[in-house]
Amino acid sequence: MYPNLLTFSMAKIVVHIYSYGFFIIIGFILSLEIVKLRCIKLGSFKNEIIDFSFWAFIGGIIGARLLFIIVEYEYFFSKHKWDNFLSIKIPSIFAIWNGGLVYWGGFFGSLAACIIFAKIKRLPKLHFLDLVIVGVPIIQAFGRLGCLFAGCCYGKILNSEHSIGLKFPSGSVAFDALMNMNHNSRIIEYMVEHKHTWPLFPSQLLESFVVLVIYFILLLVSNRKKFHGQVFFTYIVLYSTARLFMEIFRGDTERGYLINGILSTSQFISLLTLLLGVVFLIFLEVRNRGIQNNIISKL
Repeated sequence: MYPNLLTFSMAKIVVHIYSYGFFIIIGFILSLEIVKLRCIKLGSFKNEIIDFSFWAFIGGIIGARLLFIIVEYEYFFSKHKWDNFLSIKIPSIFAIWNGGLVYWGGFFGSLAACIIFAKIKRLPKLHFLDLVIVGVPIIQAFGRLGCLFAGCCYGKILNSEHSIGLKFPSGSVAFDALMNMNHNSRIIEYMVEHKHTWPLFPSQLLESFVVLVIYFILLLVSNRKKFHGQVFFTYIVLYSTARLFMEIFRGDTERGYLINGILSTSQFISLLTLLLGVVFLIFLEVRNRGIQNNIISKL
């Protein structure tokens, strides 16, 4: 819709404020504030959370970019090796302002940063993860709004031109992608005539809504949790399950497929994380009951 939120010139240099990056930053700041307030309320890690936020952000960006490069390696190493930054030629793998961040990569990048940080600071990892994971859905919700403005991560083509759906203008990621990949002459003619896409399923808005629901569920779980790790792995199970189904409504092919048209890369990762999340929740629950039984038996 509006990939460039703001454009201005500084000393003859044109500077673009991209919608996606803007919403990610807003989501990250809001998420950090939420986690800080919870740390203060619970009296845990309130001095460490600011230091951690920097490493989580860097780890997330690196992980999100690396997974996208792996999925689209042919584009970066064959079709489009170079890009321009302030009139300087740089490898296109560094041009993140053009898009190309995958959520699961960002999640695992931030998770790695979290584990390393907790180890260095000698913090209880599962307890720490339980606190920081609550803020993640907020970043996701704003991130998908960024996708909406950028026109990426768009939904499937709806049945009728009169369907209620999102319409992205000419020049957007969605418009250009559909023009290049769709062979339905009726849809192409419609898009050329109206200068916007055929109505598309609002996949970005759906995910923003779903992750906000997950956020409130995590708050409930964290207030009643029985063992450390319960909130973190509850998120893993909830989001993985949701992502498996939400991918069905996605229309973009850039995210990659393991089985073309059937199983996307994100669905495959979600399936694995769902299984791991369930296994760890069961393991931690059983271990917690065992500890409780031991305490009771000693009374």
